[in-house]
Amino acid sequence: MIDNYTIIMWINPIEECLEDQAERIYKTLAEISKIETLRPQYLTAKSKKSAKEFILTKENIYELILKKQDKFFPDLGSTLSFFTSMNDDEMNGIRISTGITNTKFINSIVIDINSSDLFVDDEKLLQIIPVFKKIVELNNPFYACIVDRGNESLYDGYFNNEKQKPKTVYWMNYWGKDIISRTGFEQAYKNGDLKEIHEVEEYEGGYFLNLTKEPTDFENEKHMAIQESVNLMLKL
Repeated sequence: MIDNYTIIMWINPIEECLEDQAERIYKTLAEISKIETLRPQYLTAKSKKSAKEFILTKENIYELILKKQDKFFPDLGSTLSFFTSMNDDEMNGIRISTGITNTKFINSIVIDINSSDLFVDDEKLLQIIPVFKKIVELNNPFYACIVDRGNESLYDGYFNNEKQKPKTVYWMNYWGKDIISRTGFEQAYKNGDLKEIHEVEEYEGGYFLNLTKEPTDFENEKHMAIQESVNLMLKL
């Protein structure tokens, strides 16, 4: 069975040349590649036979972004797609999109991971947490999260644009200063009311929030009760 997880980061508008964007994407993929089964090795194609090998370098990422850009609207960003092995039992898919998602969010990064082997046990999947923290450090988002597609579907997306805050606390999250100020987080944290959250770690004036030790499972009643309770506490 193939499972799907998404890492998404919202980054405040910044002026960034193509070289800078390529370096950021390269470093992000290099961090993900530290999980051996997630190293991009081939460009996605219509068939394995027509797939081209890919060597992860900043120069190759630059060329790939340039190739994928819209010729008339380059600011719309690019989507790069890879897979990791020719062996069906070890084949994982990685898709990374960067660029404008709407008029407010510029240089957002969305990383979709489709895997048949990484998610077979929680210990393997927990490897993503230090990688997530590192790519937050690299990309400086004001909000970021890791979520499985089933949990995401319960909330119809990640972010409430009207209220400018997350719709829920997903499995792994980063909330920057602006997000923290729009929720009941600081008061709840000060009062010691966040004991249901597995781990809270301060970082650069914001916080990493790890909701449950193992990946939050939308079919797990205990997990869903924790998520609902924390949502109410943080006024989401």
